[in-house]
Amino acid sequence: MSRERKLTRRRDDDPVRVYDDGRIAYWTGGAPGLGSRKIQRCGSREAAELRATELRKQLLLHRLAPKANATLDDLMWAVAIRTPTRPAGSRPPWPQT
Repeated sequence: MSRERKLTRRRDDDPVRVYDDGRIAYWTGGAPGLGSRKIQRCGSREAAELRATELRKQLLLHRLAPKANATLDDLMWAVAIRTPTRPAGSRPPWPQT
């Protein structure tokens, strides 16, 4: 899976696209350009719409979002871990309180 976001021509933020011939295409990262792009055949437009709804729910559940009760220190720690130049699990450069 690619860590950097790919440039897409679509300007909506829907990670799942349904085609008239019953195919769906989606980004595994939960947003256009994030992760890898997967294509599935579902047989009909109706079946593709049902599968797209399931995928949207699944991607929404796995989307990274800050917790409602997170402190600023927790948020900065989460950003430091997700920085691609810093190895996973390493400590941030500022002291923890």
